Formats: sequence, structure tokens, C-alpha cells
Amino acid sequence: MNDTLASPAVSSRIAVRRNFVELKLCFMQAAATVSGVTGLHLQTLVRQSSEPSELWLLRSSLLAALSRQGDNGLAHCTRIQLASQRVYPERRRP
Repeated sequence: MNDTLASPAVSSRIAVRRNFVELKLCFMQAAATVSGVTGLHLQTLVRQSSEPSELWLLRSSLLAALSRQGDNGLAHCTRIQLASQRVYPERRRP
């Protein structure tokens, strides 16, 4: 096995990227449930994101839109909160 592939730094980068992709998918699924122009706008912004910080900036807008979607929206809010904790462990609420 190649030593470069087994290095902790590479493994760490892969884990960070995997967590970002999972978070982005979670955001995309949630944004798809928001109706109207707001939903289309959120979907576009999520699709264009390429860094975890970009999703963090969209998080409050998406959560606010989801909170108006009833039980399904609240379920997506919970999924986003859980996925966010993996990507942003330093931002956990006490």
C-alpha cells in the first residue's frame, strides 16, 4: 500500500470531505422540501456551495424556511442539526 494514502493527514482530509458531502446532501434534501421562490433560491445556494463555511452561512435561512413546513420541515431541521455537529463540533450548543 502506498504510504501517502495511509498517512493520517490524508485520512483526515478524506473524513472532512466525506462529512461535508453528507452535510451538503442533507441540506439539498431539506431545501427541496421548501416551496416557492425561497425553496428554489435555497436549492441554488446549496448546490453552489463548495465549503462547509458556505453551508454554515445558509443554515439559519434554511432552518427558518423549514420551520414553516410543519412536521416534515422539523424533521429536516433535526437532521441538519445532527449532521452539522459532525462538521462543526466546535459550534455545539452547551
